[in-house]
Amino acid sequence: MELGLNAVSMGNDHVLDKGEGGLESCLDYWDEMMNANSGLTVYGAYKNIEDMNNIRLHEVNGLTVALLAYTESTNGNSVSEDSELRIVYTYETELIKEQIETANEIADVVIVSAHWGTEDSLEPAEGTKNLAKDMVNWGADVILGTNPHVPQTMEYLTREDGSQGFVFYSLGNFISSQSY
Repeated sequence: MELGLNAVSMGNDHVLDKGEGGLESCLDYWDEMMNANSGLTVYGAYKNIEDMNNIRLHEVNGLTVALLAYTESTNGNSVSEDSELRIVYTYETELIKEQIETANEIADVVIVSAHWGTEDSLEPAEGTKNLAKDMVNWGADVILGTNPHVPQTMEYLTREDGSQGFVFYSLGNFISSQSY
């Protein structure tokens, strides 16, 4: 698109701020944008299970990149039990494991957007660090953390086979309307 953005993660705590109707409208909007811009990839919230299981792939310099996104919470909001809409939460570890392993089979690089952690904390929580280790062991190559609004540490994590994945626990805010 005009700004150079070609991937949009919807996996965050505000995805249900306007309820299911708001999420459906948002998904419809991004479908229109993807139809108009073939290089755009949107992931992290899905119309149904089939859509969720369609792992998003993006071609970059001859490499196939898989894009996955998970969120720790949706601020107390949830989709109704009869809704087809899907958001994958960080506590759904079996599903996350399955998706990362599948992505690892079909892509050269697996990038995970993880909306997790404690807001305004400069250090990642132990549970966040443990999930990052699991994700890397399942096949994630890069994990980009969001949610705390402040930058946190980054590190390489070594897999059991000796290869490594990279995690940036929180990127911090690029643009913010917060007063501090």
